[in-house]
Amino acid sequence: MALLMAAIGIYGIVAVLGLVPGFAVSLILPKLFGSIFSGFHVNPAVVLLVGPAVLLIVAIAATYVPAYRATKLDPMMALRYE
Repeated sequence: MALLMAAIGIYGIVAVLGLVPGFAVSLILPKLFGSIFSGFHVNPAVVLLVGPAVLLIVAIAATYVPAYRATKLDPMMALRYE
C-alpha cells in the first residue's frame, strides 16, 4: 500500500505541475478566441473550476490503476517476463 501511495503522490505532483501552466493558459485563451470568433463566450467559472478538477481526477485515476495492478504482481513473475 505504501508503494501505491508513493506512486500516486509522485504523479500527483506532476499533475499539479501540469495544471499550473494549464490554468494560466485557460485565463488567456477565452479572451483570444473571443476576439477572433464573434459570439464566442465561455463561462470563466466552468473553465477555471471544472476543467482542472476533471483533469486532476483523470490523472489520479490513470496513476492509480497501473500502480494498483503492479502491487498485485509477484516480483519474480514480472522479472521472468522481462
